[in-house]
Amino acid sequence: MEINNNSYIPKFNFLVIIFRILLISGFLFLPFFLIFNIVSNKDYSAGTILPASFICLLFGYISLIIIYKLVCESFIIKFQEDRLTVFFIFQLRKAEYNYSEIKGYSNTTTYSKIKTYPTIILYLKNSSVLDLISFNYFDFSKLEEYIKNNFRFLGNEFDNPKLFISKKYFFK
Repeated sequence: MEINNNSYIPKFNFLVIIFRILLISGFLFLPFFLIFNIVSNKDYSAGTILPASFICLLFGYISLIIIYKLVCESFIIKFQEDRLTVFFIFQLRKAEYNYSEIKGYSNTTTYSKIKTYPTIILYLKNSSVLDLISFNYFDFSKLEEYIKNNFRFLGNEFDNPKLFISKKYFFK
């Protein structure tokens, strides 16, 4: 944590980015390996092509979800005296918001198959949201405390996604 005259820069966990890139590589490599085996063995029967097609589509869909999360959830934030700066790593864009443009925050949890992760959702007055998931930041408890001390609490939310990438925001 870096604090200097009411400024704060949370430590972003770049290991999450590396892990997601490795997952994407694995999920995209396996279908190519499967197709290569089918073509090299010249086994074009329906018993081979249909399961291979299903596996390729499934792994492609999972890869798209991981890419979506990689692009949308990978950002570095910096709190300064009166503004929030957000640098979106894979979108290569930077956004700055005055604290007056931040409506408030809410607490929720992000679910995975293994564990649940505390999440803070920052609501902006332009209807944008920033999901700050605990595994993306090494010092999430300090980030949580900073946000709690500087922004209005809107309430708790319960994450109930209908699809893999959909999310309903209650205070938008």
